[in-house]
Amino acid sequence: MTNHLTPDAVEVLKHLGRCLGYLSSRTTSVEAENSPDDLRELREMIEVVRACERAIRGGHTPPTILLNPQNWVCVACGSAEIECLDWIRVNDDTVVGGKDVLWADDYWCPKCEIHKEPVQAKDYCAANGHRESPCAVCGASVPSTHSFPKIKVELEKLDR
Repeated sequence: MTNHLTPDAVEVLKHLGRCLGYLSSRTTSVEAENSPDDLRELREMIEVVRACERAIRGGHTPPTILLNPQNWVCVACGSAEIECLDWIRVNDDTVVGGKDVLWADDYWCPKCEIHKEPVQAKDYCAANGHRESPCAVCGASVPSTHSFPKIKVELEKLDR
């Protein structure tokens, strides 16, 4: 389903995107300055901007990301909803690049609200373990821990 936006709505979305980028960058510097009240206010402003974006887009939500070990995920929480900055030509919204060289601060996880460089889902799971079966991060089918005793018995039979 495609949402058709008026030119005015597109302009407002551009301004909201710039505002969100600025507020997100300020969140990082405020965290470094240990200012909890300022940080709380910035996060509230970010939520207001996101609510405005959702209202203008008509509640459009992005498609679900399919689980895959090659997906990039948040290094802290494992979410695949990672965002990154990109260069976009402002007069016609053409994406002209930028993702080939990104600093850690250019990534954003909206789930846990951090700027960290993502890792591949397979590496996240190797370091942190799988979540459920199939894994909620990489999609791998994980053997049940209840099957391990049965495997042990079968291996003992082979040793005899």
